[in-house]
Amino acid sequence: ALDSVLKNENPDTNFAMSTSQATAEVTAFLVANSASTSETMCWTLHHMLLNPNTYNRAINEVRAKFSHSHTVTYHECKAHLPYIEACIYESMRIHAISGSVLPRVVPKGGVTMQGHFLPQGTTVAVNIAGVSHHKQTWHSPSNPEAKRNASAFSFGARSCPGRNLAMRQMLVVLANVFKNFDFEIPEDALFKPEFLDRHGYPQVMPSVQSIMIGPKYPERDCRIIVRRVPKY
Repeated sequence: ALDSVLKNENPDTNFAMSTSQATAEVTAFLVANSASTSETMCWTLHHMLLNPNTYNRAINEVRAKFSHSHTVTYHECKAHLPYIEACIYESMRIHAISGSVLPRVVPKGGVTMQGHFLPQGTTVAVNIAGVSHHKQTWHSPSNPEAKRNASAFSFGARSCPGRNLAMRQMLVVLANVFKNFDFEIPEDALFKPEFLDRHGYPQVMPSVQSIMIGPKYPERDCRIIVRRVPKY
């Protein structure tokens, strides 16, 4: 990808990208690919460990189907690991790694949305948290059709072009990691299954948004005990 950026030329001017343009494109590659998928897997594992029944069901699903030495492929994940896939979707729903989709500007003449007129030039964006937690939208989240409402990748012609690659990466990585490793929250952790919030759910570690929404205190909260599973 970097080589393509450096060699790319504007067909209208025959000039290559400037240094600042190339830097912007490379940054977009890094953020949209590695940062977004790694942050999503981080939150997925965090939420699963806060809910031991969910975590145990996920690791049992993959270990019951595949041997320790087998490398699980994406097609095998899709065919045999629906629960792990559901966990990823649920993690993106309750804790998306972006606060909103890319903003748009209302065109000339303005537009009316659900009875509200927005004049031209108005910047609009979708609040992913609002969509993902809307009670009417998620009245039956266990319905297989519900994942169509997942908005982490946006919708339509301008949805994330890397959504299929991202799901492939996350499914394969988590499946193979859960197959060969056990994870545990340290005893002195501040966020554990027994520490509940005011709604009665396990308290989630605080987050902060820079480019992506990540842990606010990673050095303090992103500690975890990892043990390799003996061959089975």
